[in-house]
Amino acid sequence: MWRCTQVLIALNICLFANPLHSIESSLSGYARIIAGVIDDKNVSYLGYDNSLSFDQHSLVGLQGQLEFSSALSATVLAEAHSNSNEDSEVKWLYLKYQPTTSSFIKLGQLRTPFFSKSDVLNVGFSYPWISPPTEVYIDYLMKNFQGIDFRYAYLQDNYSAYLEAYYGYFDGEVTKGDFSIDTEVTNLSGLIGELKFGQFSWRAAYHLGDVSLMIADLETLSDNITSMQTALGADFNDTIDSLHTCGRAEFYQIGLEYESLNNFIISEYTLVKPQQDFFPDMNGFYFTVGRHFNNLSAWLTYGNRQDSLEDAQTEITEQIDNTPTPSSQEEAISLATLQGLDAGYQQVFAERQKDNIRSWSLGLRWDFKTNTALKMQLKQVKAKQPNNATFAVEDSNFDQKTNILLIGLEWVFE
Repeated sequence: MWRCTQVLIALNICLFANPLHSIESSLSGYARIIAGVIDDKNVSYLGYDNSLSFDQHSLVGLQGQLEFSSALSATVLAEAHSNSNEDSEVKWLYLKYQPTTSSFIKLGQLRTPFFSKSDVLNVGFSYPWISPPTEVYIDYLMKNFQGIDFRYAYLQDNYSAYLEAYYGYFDGEVTKGDFSIDTEVTNLSGLIGELKFGQFSWRAAYHLGDVSLMIADLETLSDNITSMQTALGADFNDTIDSLHTCGRAEFYQIGLEYESLNNFIISEYTLVKPQQDFFPDMNGFYFTVGRHFNNLSAWLTYGNRQDSLEDAQTEITEQIDNTPTPSSQEEAISLATLQGLDAGYQQVFAERQKDNIRSWSLGLRWDFKTNTALKMQLKQVKAKQPNNATFAVEDSNFDQKTNILLIGLEWVFE
């Protein structure tokens, strides 16, 4: 893992010391100031509550590039975030080798290309929304990885096609709200295909990796059930397997875009399928339609997210139901221990969270100056059932629906 300070020192030396004549350097960046508020008390969504906040999405990014030759370059990107849950650090740092105009290879710390807008996820100037639809753009998927990425382009007058493949690993933390989990993903790989024809473009992607999540409470519960299984000579294997936090996960994505002088359409569908029973399958979809009016544009987005969870196992419950009335203190203690394990297991599975929401968003964008845009976004979010992962709720009377207003100033600079 690279240290942010070391990289910035190296970048500073490369960019501002006396450069070699054969090396060209460039510096660019982007920034956004985002304010948001929701209309409910004792509820928060995306970190916003009913008091105006600038803390969640505001940031500054700075990218430096060194060109050693026409084919070889190095790029580093560092970001500073206002959100305390986001690390202000180097986001990517890689070497790029481009032997031809139609192909290149990147090696280093790279952006994980899960979504259509992954490469520009924090460059708000490059897309119409202030906050990309969270029904698809899941904030706790790892945004970067260490590895290698290859891309090939086939260019013709009327259409173009792109094929991208990558391989690597991730070792760090994933964060959802105030919770962080130590995560390791090995054999992380993906295949992405894009086709552009006239004003249309399509994207399809498949990703997979071997995921290990460090959740001590689940590991302890699994160890205790394993010990009881051995002591009783019982079969709790399915129950133990359901607590595993290690296993393969798959990610599917399909994207569609249409852009003309007057109109635009953007849509994506994603499916995340973890092998582990404890975690939900995540289905997300959004559809955006918009229109340009010179330097103004307006858009409407519908989003839908529907996660699904596996049922808890009942092996321990069945074992308890088939256990005769204890005839000794030892048998009574064994039964009580078994009942305690079952209660703990069932509670853990009952407390799992999932998103099950739909939303409507309306937005305006005004490009009042070159490379600078002012945006407004009003979004209504409604959960289809209570006790989900969408809202942080302190009010038991909350109706599972809220409205969020976001206003943002976005710009890029060179």
